[in-house]
Amino acid sequence: VAGWQKQKVSMLCFTTGRPLAAGSASDLWLFVADAGSVQGAPAEATIQINQVNRLITATWVKGGRLYMLGLEGSPDDLKKFL
Repeated sequence: VAGWQKQKVSMLCFTTGRPLAAGSASDLWLFVADAGSVQGAPAEATIQINQVNRLITATWVKGGRLYMLGLEGSPDDLKKFL
């Protein structure tokens, strides 16, 4: 569990099976936080796909939790993991 803007956030690191960049241990990240602690969280059951710096992210809310899945690549690369 880590912190972001004074809120608890859980982060899970995965590998997609693609070659990793030098020094990298993972290339797919899932962040989970309490949805009420994040301003502008999407409506439940709505998935928002955006680019944030070098990452393509998918963000959604389910059961009061905010989920954000991110990787370096294209939206199509990310959709394989949703």
